[in-house]
Amino acid sequence: MKEKYLIINAGSSSLKFSLYEMPDNIEIVNGIVEKIGEGDSSYTLKFNGQKIKKSKEILDHECAANVMMEELLQDHFINDISEIAGVGHRILHGGEFYDSSVLIDEEVFENIKSLTKLGPLHHPGELAGISSITKIMPSVPQVAVFDTSFHQMPKENYLYAVPYSWYTENGVRKYGFHGTSHRYITERLKGIYGENVNAIICHIGSGASISCIKEGKCYDTSMGLTPLDGLVMGTRCGSIDPSII
Repeated sequence: MKEKYLIINAGSSSLKFSLYEMPDNIEIVNGIVEKIGEGDSSYTLKFNGQKIKKSKEILDHECAANVMMEELLQDHFINDISEIAGVGHRILHGGEFYDSSVLIDEEVFENIKSLTKLGPLHHPGELAGISSITKIMPSVPQVAVFDTSFHQMPKENYLYAVPYSWYTENGVRKYGFHGTSHRYITERLKGIYGENVNAIICHIGSGASISCIKEGKCYDTSMGLTPLDGLVMGTRCGSIDPSII
C-alpha cells in the first residue's frame, strides 16, 4: 500500500519540506518558505522539473505551515490532509536524551525544548514546526530525527579536557552534527563494503563537518558542543585558538 509522508526542516526563519510517496521513495514535491516574519517573505515549490515562486506575507511558522498545506492541496499533491500518514522533523539537538529517531509526544517535545540552550538558533523554529503540524494534523504521528543521534562516540572522544563537572552539570561535551547526512553516507558505504566499513566522511556545504567511521559506527567527528567547531565554513570560522578571543 502506498502512503505519503511529509518531511520538514524548520529553521529560525525558514521552513523546508518534501512530500514522499512510500515505499517507492518517490519525491512528489519539495519546497521552502523563506524569510518568515520579515517583510519580503516568499515560498518556492519544485516538482516535475518545474519551479513556482510566490511572494506572500508570512508572519510566523504556523502561518508558514498553513501556506505549505494550502499549496499541497491546491496543486493536488494531496487531495486531503488525511492522505499524509506521518511527518518527520529534522531536529538539531538530541543531547544525551536520544541516540535514534523517536516518535514525538509531550515528553519528547519538552526534552527538545530544554535543549534550546544548546541550539538557540535552530530549536525555536523546529519546536514551532512541530506545534504547527500538531494543530493542523493532531492525529498524525510525528517523528523527530536528530542531527546528533548518529554520533555515538567513545567517551574519550566526546569529552573535553575541562573540569568533569562541566559535563555532568551543564552537558559540555562534543555532540557532532550533520548526523542525517553522515548516517546516510555510512549506510550506502555499508551496502558496498560491508557492515564493518572504515571511512572518513566529508559533509561539505555552507556548513561542513568530517566524521571518522570505524567498523560501521561513528568514532569521532569535527563538530563539538555546537555546529561552530571544526572546519572552516560559509559563515563560521571553525576551530580557532581561544586566545584569539
